[in-house]
Amino acid sequence: MLQSVLVAATLATVWGVWAARKRFRPKARAMKQYARSLVADPDGHRELDEEYERRYALRNAAEAAPLLTPAELPAAIADLLDADPIRCDAAEIRIKKVLATAEPQLLAAIDAPRATWDRDESQGVPTASAERVVRLLAELPSRALGDRIGHLVGRPEWYVSNPAIKARTALGRADQLPFVLEQLAKQSRPAQEGVELAIEQGWAEPEFLDGIRVWAERTALDPALPFSYWAVGFHARYGGAAALEALSSPQVLSVANDRTVHAALKQLNEHGVKLDAKVVRPLLDAALTRTAIWPWNCTFGPALRALAATEPEAALRTAEEYLDRPDHPYHREAIDFVRETAGLPASDDLELPVGMELTEGERTTLGHLTDCRVLYWEVCNGGLSQYFFNSAGANWRRHAAALRAIGFEAGAAALEEAARVIHPDGASTNRGTRIAQYAALSERQEKRLDKLSPLFWSDVPRLRFMLRHRELFARLRAARER
Repeated sequence: MLQSVLVAATLATVWGVWAARKRFRPKARAMKQYARSLVADPDGHRELDEEYERRYALRNAAEAAPLLTPAELPAAIADLLDADPIRCDAAEIRIKKVLATAEPQLLAAIDAPRATWDRDESQGVPTASAERVVRLLAELPSRALGDRIGHLVGRPEWYVSNPAIKARTALGRADQLPFVLEQLAKQSRPAQEGVELAIEQGWAEPEFLDGIRVWAERTALDPALPFSYWAVGFHARYGGAAALEALSSPQVLSVANDRTVHAALKQLNEHGVKLDAKVVRPLLDAALTRTAIWPWNCTFGPALRALAATEPEAALRTAEEYLDRPDHPYHREAIDFVRETAGLPASDDLELPVGMELTEGERTTLGHLTDCRVLYWEVCNGGLSQYFFNSAGANWRRHAAALRAIGFEAGAAALEEAARVIHPDGASTNRGTRIAQYAALSERQEKRLDKLSPLFWSDVPRLRFMLRHRELFARLRAARER
């Protein structure tokens, strides 16, 4: 069943993202079709199951293996270039543990006869052998990589163009400035990451940095130039007090600025620049009335935080107006603002730090929210169909109890109804049986699951539970940050 879990998760991720955007589920029931194929031909998946079991056994062994010695490294790199995807996976895991030490040999491997840029999909290998080497090197601050693959910028069919752009940019050399500015003008994320890496590692030459500063200032402030969010941030970080003063100007913080107002507000917030509420309120009002117009649909959050710097209670009241409006475009932003203001962690960021002590009651409180997290993750990703298809669905009774414990009675009732849609006596706790129950659902029953799923799209029930236990969760966040 392991392979079925992986396939289901992939399907659910694809349609879950689509559904989250469209607010309804696609008609093509890919997961239902897969469930029916499992029921109709359970033996047909055995070979794939065995392959995945082997893969995960080798991956687990690689995770537990000791560090590669210098003498063992060449053999591991040879496995990395192998056509067998399982050997590749295991080798990659082990090499990552000694990545800095392996850099010279990985650089040499780019030119090995077995290192090609052609993907062999027939062997089930998702990446080309040379691509796997470069992908590992890209995790290192390797300046040498730019000289080795910088010329491959124009080979997108080899899936190496983006790493090549980043590596070539990260050289930080003045002679690369025309290329880098061309890429930045295209809003190339790899080029942006390359600039940041060059600065972080101290590779950026003075002329290189000066050229990017000039470009960023012009791009951030000249309305005749194409907009770049990154340029505004770079100008704010490296342009000094003059940059922050320019981003605070009436020309930038204006309801007539349909280009950079959201980016400027965000940077001013991050740099601790307090703005007069008389300046911020018109921007917030514009965001509230132009909810579908860019960049005003991206201005609500930054404007709210800017207002909070001088009028925190007014900002909080504004955010609270949207907590019970799950269909409003600012609902999620309002939840995040209230959570930040209260000093709470994200509702999915609940791992207990080592050494943090809790009372038995606090552990129970945290346990309720942790149980809810599993349910929310599955449903928000692929609906109640995915929840009951996957292993999480076996715990629906416990999850319903957790929903009641956090005060979300409507959610508990919806989950229990969904379990009865799967089967009149409630969905089976046995996954194989539950998949068969799910595969037998009619289109009408599937639509009922779809109708119940949106109840879990809003995070307000979990937020309000955390607010009721604010001291505990604020302490958890502080401990995690430490």
